[in-house]
Amino acid sequence: PPLNPANTFDYTYSTLQQNLRLRSRFGRWSNSNTTVLILNVAFQMDRVIDKERIPEAYSGDKTYYGIIPMISFSTRRVSFTFNSQYSIPYVEQLRRRIDDTRPLFLTAGNPDLKKSQTYVFGISKGRNMQAKKWTTTWNVNFQYQRHPRVQRTIFYREETVLDDYYGYLVPAGAALNPPEKDAQD
Repeated sequence: PPLNPANTFDYTYSTLQQNLRLRSRFGRWSNSNTTVLILNVAFQMDRVIDKERIPEAYSGDKTYYGIIPMISFSTRRVSFTFNSQYSIPYVEQLRRRIDDTRPLFLTAGNPDLKKSQTYVFGISKGRNMQAKKWTTTWNVNFQYQRHPRVQRTIFYREETVLDDYYGYLVPAGAALNPPEKDAQD
């Protein structure tokens, strides 16, 4: 493994994000009845480029793709929405390196991490009482996250060599906190 006793790093981290969006709006408007349907679909590409110079020359490149839908249907009194978004891991979470600034509390990266995708479905209902000059509204949202990024902790009772981290020797009594590769597929 590259020796780096001072934990000095010299790197350039670049991200490039490109979007292509298509949006359509359909509706029927009148004083007594308003119905609107909005469809929005985006294709997004994120490219993470990691170029290190210290502790050793290294270059890494990872690209994430995603389709991001948004659908909204509303009438005068009720509306339904569905949307999605995703986030990509930070470069530190993608590096196959161990940070041993605190030798017994180690942190590490995982280059196999996936993007985290969140889906939200919402229902809203409102009522406007113009004579009494008040409005009531209630909202209910449901959210589901696919591939959430979580940390796990591994405790080592004895010295252990980690082949996944270039043969790093973990001291006895240390704890390692790498981001967990999600088991959902």
